[in-house]
Amino acid sequence: PFNGQNLTINLAEGAEISASTTSSGQGGSLIVTAPEAVTITGQGQLSVETSGAGAAGEVNLATETLSIEKGARVSATATATATTSDPSGSISVNASQVNLSGNTSGLFAQTQGAAPAGSLSLQPFNGQNLTINLAEGAEISASTTSSGQGGSLIVTAPEAVTISGNGTLTATADAFSSGQAGDVLLNTQQLTIANGARVSASTSSTNPSAIGGNLTVQAQQLNLIGQSSLSAGTTGAAAGGNLTIQPYGNGQTLSINLQEGTTVSASTSGAGQGGTLLITAPESVNISGHGTLAATADTSSSGGAGDVLLSTQQLTIAQGARISASTNSNNPSAIGGNLTVQAQQLNLTGKSSLDAGSTGAAAGGNLTLETGMLTVQDGAKVTVSSTGTGDAGNLNAIANFLLLDNGQLIAETASGEGGNIRLQLKDWLLMRHHSLISAKAGNNGNGGNIDISAAFIMAVPSEDSDIIADADLGNGGNINITTQGIFGLEFRPQRTPWSDISASSNFGLSGRVTINQLNVDPSRGLTQLPQQPVDPSRLIARDCAELTKDGRTQFIITGRGGLPTNPYEPLSSNDLLADLQPPTQWTSNSAGVASPSAEIVEATGWIITENAEVVLVAEVPATSSQRGCRLR
Repeated sequence: PFNGQNLTINLAEGAEISASTTSSGQGGSLIVTAPEAVTITGQGQLSVETSGAGAAGEVNLATETLSIEKGARVSATATATATTSDPSGSISVNASQVNLSGNTSGLFAQTQGAAPAGSLSLQPFNGQNLTINLAEGAEISASTTSSGQGGSLIVTAPEAVTISGNGTLTATADAFSSGQAGDVLLNTQQLTIANGARVSASTSSTNPSAIGGNLTVQAQQLNLIGQSSLSAGTTGAAAGGNLTIQPYGNGQTLSINLQEGTTVSASTSGAGQGGTLLITAPESVNISGHGTLAATADTSSSGGAGDVLLSTQQLTIAQGARISASTNSNNPSAIGGNLTVQAQQLNLTGKSSLDAGSTGAAAGGNLTLETGMLTVQDGAKVTVSSTGTGDAGNLNAIANFLLLDNGQLIAETASGEGGNIRLQLKDWLLMRHHSLISAKAGNNGNGGNIDISAAFIMAVPSEDSDIIADADLGNGGNINITTQGIFGLEFRPQRTPWSDISASSNFGLSGRVTINQLNVDPSRGLTQLPQQPVDPSRLIARDCAELTKDGRTQFIITGRGGLPTNPYEPLSSNDLLADLQPPTQWTSNSAGVASPSAEIVEATGWIITENAEVVLVAEVPATSSQRGCRLR
């Protein structure tokens, strides 16, 4: 601006401000700056462009508040058909507040040819925070519509980024492209996406090589509010990109708050394979709210859903949050993804859920939990299921301890084959307050199998906590339990108001319940003790000891010497309690019995035989010695 703080650019009726190149020369840059505010308005365009072999220049917008409205566009475009390794022009926005309004308004870094598109970046203007308002369908986009590589979209601020409104921030490869879509990176301490805003990395291409870009969030706190979404997906033949959420900088913790109706997803609705959803932090991840994190295959897809992986020391899922790997497809090839949790401590509470499921003809994926302590309480569920015709997946849990307190582990199906549940627990399983472990099948499906290995399995008989593998028209599943002790649960042919173990079927054959109770021999490993009392005379030397000043000698023996305890004496023990684990294989360890050896005593004299042989001899102990020493 001229001697001012604000600048307004009015581009009416298709007017354009452009810096371009049509040959091998480098295009020029376009710089717009003002201390307080820049407003670009009207149905025109501010752009840098290349249609030749040379790279386009850059667009640089620097101000405290940037407004683009009423259909105005800021773009960096490559239309050249010649292949080049140089990226096209980039767009750099330095502004603390960016306001975009109008369904054609926006910031666009794109390639329509063979050249790679440039990047599009937004960061604060001399500040710590960045706010982006996207109204009336406005868009911030890095895209490819041809064979060129799409550009990256980067949003960063030291403290906070807020993206709000019913617009879109995206990196895409469109239906006719063969180039790979660019990536999206959001990097800040606190990221908030609100009021219907959509952030995505996607591909809609029919060309399998035009895979979707990756979406990465690096933040300590992620908040999604009011029907907002984060997604990496495919609607075409190409595979979707991955979605990764991790701490900002060197942070150790991650908190994700999902309000009702918000989603974080890696999805497919076409023939392409869905991407992976990865959530990780070194110390802890806390996921709360009524929103959903999911890797999904939609109804029309033929590509399989991606996997979900959560990895941290302590994972808490609370307040109704749902984490899912699922398929809704009617195509049997669009199988559900797998959901894996790796955490030293895993807590599910407040009607939250982990699930790998199917609602269509495709099979559901598997759900695996690898943890030290697993707690499922207050109505929370861990589920592999099928509500369609597809088979349910398997639920596998490897843990030291498992607490179900009004919690459920479920592998159920409406009509397909029931899923299996396998629990490998080093220590104990405790079920309280109507908890449930179920591999139930509906209609013609057969019940799944349940395999539990734990040192101890405990429940309160009157609290109706059940382990079931039931069926309706099909056969009941099998339940196999290996334990040292099971308390409070009993096998019953049908479920009752008590705590039951059941594998029944309403119209088919009942399943089999097998309880393998380990028997431990308490005498194994004990040291064999002598049965004969100790003879004190054998412990006394046969010579004269040096007398003490009072003319007495002394003899001390420690222990009971094999004599039993007097029944009138108090009992005591110096034994130590060892934490013994049951051996994996019994072996015989019989103690050997030593042959008695000849007693050797000290010689007290000698004799000479008729053959002139010297023989050492010892006299029988007496109360006085041959030399006049008296023993007292």
